[in-house]
Amino acid sequence: MVMDPNSGDILAMANYPTFDPNDPSSAPASHRRNRAITDRFEPGSTVKPFTIASALAAGVIGPSEQIDCGNGELEIAEYTIHDHGHRWESLTPAEILAHSSNVGTARIGMELGRSGLYRAFRRFGFGVPTGLPLPGETGGILRHHRRWYDMDLATISFGQGLSVTTFNSRRQ
Repeated sequence: MVMDPNSGDILAMANYPTFDPNDPSSAPASHRRNRAITDRFEPGSTVKPFTIASALAAGVIGPSEQIDCGNGELEIAEYTIHDHGHRWESLTPAEILAHSSNVGTARIGMELGRSGLYRAFRRFGFGVPTGLPLPGETGGILRHHRRWYDMDLATISFGQGLSVTTFNSRRQ
């Protein structure tokens, strides 16, 4: 998918595998599906800027604030979230993005709280169909915050436990 970053207009869209539109019945249904607007996936670390921007905008963290990154580990209930590669003691929001810290981002999400993170993500368009006038479009999935466990708040903060389509992820 290629979009104009200023307007959001779609400039080009391609899918693979392809099929001959003059003979669609010769290809299986899976080849005729527009994956950019129908298939969902977890966006992962690409969500971290949205979490951090939301917390900065809400004033729950400051741009130079040191966030406890727990030496790369955060225990929630019986689970442990890990940072991969490095074990940071504390990082600023910009450093959390630069190092892609799951722990730091989860802590920021926890500062926003379930309803705060949910509201912010909805304002960004997560979990909402785009209204693109193409058949088969699906919206991503962002469950209501009342259905989140503590671990969901943490993992959704860094892009796990929600889903987007290629188009949803590009329009953010």
